[in-house]
Amino acid sequence: VYENGFKLAGFLRGLGQSVHSYTDDARRQDTPIPTSSVVATPTTSSTSSTQPPTADPDIAAIQSALDFYEAFNRAMTTLSTDAFRKTFVETCQVCSKDADTIDQMRRQGKSLVGGNVTTSNPTVLDRSASGKRLVRLTASIAELTVKDPSGKVMTTVAPSTITRDLLLTREANAWKVELVGP
Repeated sequence: VYENGFKLAGFLRGLGQSVHSYTDDARRQDTPIPTSSVVATPTTSSTSSTQPPTADPDIAAIQSALDFYEAFNRAMTTLSTDAFRKTFVETCQVCSKDADTIDQMRRQGKSLVGGNVTTSNPTVLDRSASGKRLVRLTASIAELTVKDPSGKVMTTVAPSTITRDLLLTREANAWKVELVGP
């Protein structure tokens, strides 16, 4: 996404440019979870990442990762980040930067067309830290067009498919994204 001619935050392409090394190959446990796919369309309902305490932590963490992208898609469509911000912890810098960029576009009267993220192949890679799960998934990103307030196309970002690692942390009864990385 471009703001005043400058590329901001790596936005969709970089949705998560860095993640601190969380896994140690000796501790790594690749456990595939049934494939899920999220294609979000605008709705008035909100997605909740709250999981009952007895829910399987791996399944709950994966569902929260999928909810994160669903809320991101809604934020891109509606330019409202309220539900998206509830899916991650405040210290997730990449997440906050993406939400701030969307908010700034709304304030400036810009619009986004496309850019929805479809996820597949979610897998828990690491569960060694209590209350944490590292989830890897494939994110297919549709073409994104950014328009100025008059409707003129400012930029177009080509579609892409990338692998993303999300570190989720359990807060109370909810799993939230803490880090997003390549």
